[in-house]
Amino acid sequence: MDTERIKKYINSVKWVFARTMPQWPHEYTVREWRPDLDSEFVWFAETIRKYGYRERFLSTVKTYLKFSEHKYWTMGAPINKTIIINRTNDMRAYPKIVSEIPKDFEKDDGHKELFKILAKGKDREEI
Repeated sequence: MDTERIKKYINSVKWVFARTMPQWPHEYTVREWRPDLDSEFVWFAETIRKYGYRERFLSTVKTYLKFSEHKYWTMGAPINKTIIINRTNDMRAYPKIVSEIPKDFEKDDGHKELFKILAKGKDREEI
């Protein structure tokens, strides 16, 4: 894994906080924001998938790459359709939220139960 190339790419793109999902603090970058770095976007998305590890989040399983102080992932679309790379430096929130997911989450009311948990307004440290 070419760590210098990763550093160069992640320091060359804009990262924006995902305001619509404050319960899962993370940032994202969009492929089209830097068309001049498209080949590097593709390379980094492929690197995440090649060297990353699989982990469950809510009702999905994603591939994550831990690098430096962040955890990076894509949404899992084929590389030619991948348009976003996400990252978080708050690894504490994700495992705790995942551990609170009801075992029957896949059922219709599972999402309602998850959002009841999140709506309790607990600090992430308390979850």
